[in-house]
Amino acid sequence: MQFNSTEHQHVRYNPLKDQWVLVSPHRCKRPWSGQTEPELEEPSDENNPLKAGAIRANGQKNPHYTSTYVFPNDFPALLERVPEPPPSEHPLFQMSQAKGTCRVMCFHPDSKMTISLMKVEEILSVIEEWVRQAQELGRRYTWVQIFENKGSVMGCSNPHPHCQIWASSYLPDEGKIKDRCQKEYYIKNSKPMLMEYLEQELIRKERIVLENQSWVTLVPYWAVWPYETLLLPKQHVQRITDLDEVQKKDLAIMMKELNTKYDNLFQCNFPYSMGWHGAPTGPSAKPGDSPHWVFHGIYLPPLLRSASVKKFMVGYELLAQPQRDLTPEQAAEKLRECSLVPIGISIKVCYECAALMKKVYTFREQIIKSFDILSAYSKKHTILNSPKDLTCNSIQRLSHHSVNTSHLADDVEVDIVKTEDIFCGFAQLEEQELKSEIGDIFVQEDNFDGVTSDDDVMLSSLKKKKVKEKHTILNSPKDLTCNSIQRLSHHLVNTSHLADDVEVDIVKTEDIFGGFDKTGIADIFVQEDAFDRVTSDNDNMYSSKKTKKKKKKDKEKKQEKTPRKLKNLPSFVELYSMSETEMWSVRETDIASEEFSRLRYKCETCVIAFNTKRLMEMHQRGKHVAKSESAQQCDVCTAYYLTAENLSAHRRLHLNAYRCTECGLVSCVKRVMSAHDCAKRAERYSCADCDLMFSSRSRLSYHRAASHGERPQCDCCGKIFANKMTLKYHLKVLPQNKNGAAKEPVTIPCKGCDKVFHSKKSYRAHVVIHDNQSYPCPTCGKLFQWKRNLARHARNHRERAAGTTHACHACGKTFASRDCYNNHMRLSKKHVHESQYTHACTYCGKKFPTKWCLVDHVDWEHLKRIKYQCSICFKAFKTAKIMYAHMSNLHAGKRVTLGEHLCHVCGKSYKTVKRLKSHVWAMHTNRSQEKSFKCPSCPAAFSWHTSVYKHMKMMHPKRAKVGGRYTHTDRDRQTHR
Repeated sequence: MQFNSTEHQHVRYNPLKDQWVLVSPHRCKRPWSGQTEPELEEPSDENNPLKAGAIRANGQKNPHYTSTYVFPNDFPALLERVPEPPPSEHPLFQMSQAKGTCRVMCFHPDSKMTISLMKVEEILSVIEEWVRQAQELGRRYTWVQIFENKGSVMGCSNPHPHCQIWASSYLPDEGKIKDRCQKEYYIKNSKPMLMEYLEQELIRKERIVLENQSWVTLVPYWAVWPYETLLLPKQHVQRITDLDEVQKKDLAIMMKELNTKYDNLFQCNFPYSMGWHGAPTGPSAKPGDSPHWVFHGIYLPPLLRSASVKKFMVGYELLAQPQRDLTPEQAAEKLRECSLVPIGISIKVCYECAALMKKVYTFREQIIKSFDILSAYSKKHTILNSPKDLTCNSIQRLSHHSVNTSHLADDVEVDIVKTEDIFCGFAQLEEQELKSEIGDIFVQEDNFDGVTSDDDVMLSSLKKKKVKEKHTILNSPKDLTCNSIQRLSHHLVNTSHLADDVEVDIVKTEDIFGGFDKTGIADIFVQEDAFDRVTSDNDNMYSSKKTKKKKKKDKEKKQEKTPRKLKNLPSFVELYSMSETEMWSVRETDIASEEFSRLRYKCETCVIAFNTKRLMEMHQRGKHVAKSESAQQCDVCTAYYLTAENLSAHRRLHLNAYRCTECGLVSCVKRVMSAHDCAKRAERYSCADCDLMFSSRSRLSYHRAASHGERPQCDCCGKIFANKMTLKYHLKVLPQNKNGAAKEPVTIPCKGCDKVFHSKKSYRAHVVIHDNQSYPCPTCGKLFQWKRNLARHARNHRERAAGTTHACHACGKTFASRDCYNNHMRLSKKHVHESQYTHACTYCGKKFPTKWCLVDHVDWEHLKRIKYQCSICFKAFKTAKIMYAHMSNLHAGKRVTLGEHLCHVCGKSYKTVKRLKSHVWAMHTNRSQEKSFKCPSCPAAFSWHTSVYKHMKMMHPKRAKVGGRYTHTDRDRQTHR
């Protein structure tokens, strides 16, 4: 017999509370003869102490509130001022102090109102008040519990829409258990438990009830109550006070929809107990201090089979473990099927709207059916073998309005695929009948069984008048092509769009079809594709005009595009061609200018500036060194060229310059044009941090990125990028949803391991690991899984062989590889701006420049996890970089071999037994910290006897050479006897 979770009993583990739940689905078949709950009557509003303006039991009067109203509970379970109990005399009889406060919060002034009947804006006001109360009470108390009891079945004494807020100075049992379980899971898996659980539920989708942009409502896998639900945020939120405006509004919508489904489940005012759980609060609580916590809501309804049969938590549930009859999957399916229209609300629409709604609903059902057919076909066939495979499943009519065919000839078959067969019967009809048939096909489709109104008649007459003024004769058959039925083979007779151009009056049809015979009418409809090949003079003229306009626009765009040479220059600077004499004069002026003399890297013969010394040296070697005896030399800049043609082209470039249209200044150097008086008066862009001015936005952006470490940020999701190119790529691949809905998260499970990836790019980078393919280095034989890592490693070999070093000009450090230099510039606090430390530790608040630095910090400092350990001495290290430096400096490639003497305490190896004993005596014994070894020549004292010898050799070389001895104290003589 095979196991079936919907028929056979089993137990399910609840990791959130560390308990098991017994599921017995076969018990749903048993008959019920126990207690039933009576139907609730409408609540009386006369004696309601929670309504606006009412007087409560303690004599306090409620204000005439219109939204939410919060007041202290008249009979609280927790008080703020209570004496502290005496200390416990025995561990089996313990007491502890409990302080707190209890408050009542009314949702709405109307006693008959519920969450399902309230507007979204009203529910949003409730959520915002919850946030305010949590902020206020969370500053003083460790735990703030918001909960609602609805219905007398759940012990609610007042049907008025309200909840309670209890705050306590201690952590209750439910919060304590959840805190412990979530913390243990986070330490073990480095992920919040409920966030990973939500990812798995979104993949399976079998227990999800509702979902929107920010929230998911589901029946938990470990649910105890029959229709228990769990509300989880899609983004990691620790407390209710961390919710943003979008999450609050989406939560209001989710609560309204969930309560509506609950009410429609058994067609009653559904009772439940609900509440919110988040990270503990208190004076020491800070945002992000509990990364293992995920804020969530719980709905615990008692009803099981109907509005009068509820679940009782007695007997086995109280004495052994929780038990449920209905499986969570069955409960989720029933809730999904419930309507989102609140009970007791009827929608009245006119006949036209009802017909349109029915039409849309029918179309939706057909689309769903077509999708299911295509999905089933694609599972069996990877490609479409033949269109005939789907012909039997094709939808014959997309519109639910059937075409009246009773007046057609007997030989007219509507459901035949060939369109010729539809109109073959027209040849046997009389002319007047033919006109009537055509009119019936086009105008009687949306007549709604002959029902018309005055508005319809007026609209029809206006359309007739418009048609007569617009088309007195039929100019061309193509004039009606856009309004013709495009594919009669699909049996789609939709003519609503023909009303503006087709004469409705049947008598006037000869004005349209007078030029055609009876057989030609069928050609209009059957051979509509032939119109695609027919052109007229008007069409050709229109096409040519359209092409000319397009060419003109393209030409204007090309003209508007700024030349590359004028980039970063003011708009009034233009390119200018100089004469020979003017060229020599301008060159002398530019070379003598103060702006050109300030340039650090420049070529004075070519009057060119360079950004780096390397580029300047490359220019000197490439242009001013003759490559052959036949090289041609420029008489202006003394540059060499291989041929006379190249020299001639180069020579003409010397006549190009920049000219200011306002003052007439001419120069060959951009720096000179940017610094002259007119450019200074032009539009400037200032840096908000250092008040420097720049002539263009690009220069300002470069300055901010280089000097202030500013990184571009996406306005949609807030993600930070290293440069604008990566931001542009990110914006390009963002989903362009027209309805503004969030893109459904992608989950790609790896077949080789249990990892799940959320993008194809990360999955492709990971799946290479399971291919068992590696790339060896031809120099040292080291293996790499990716080619790019091998290429970077080979580049380091080449640079070391050439003796290339990378020096940091700011701090003077030198590095053997380019990667080490880049990491130094990217991670060192001497060169990285504080704003680039974007990765903050949720435990201590310390910030790091990269995610990997943050992970190493959390593992080493908070989770006490050892990831990097020396293979020789087994010393633990915080980062791989420190371990590599330790291996290189101390062990120098040494490996543990047989015969070496290892310390049994720390694992360090020594070549001789004597050195090992000295190490154990010095490092792992409780020896005296007194410096017992003294120098015989001076008052110096040392802890090691070898240190005295080194001291004598350095400070007293004469006595050391003649073999002078050092002395021991009396204590040392006794120790060494």
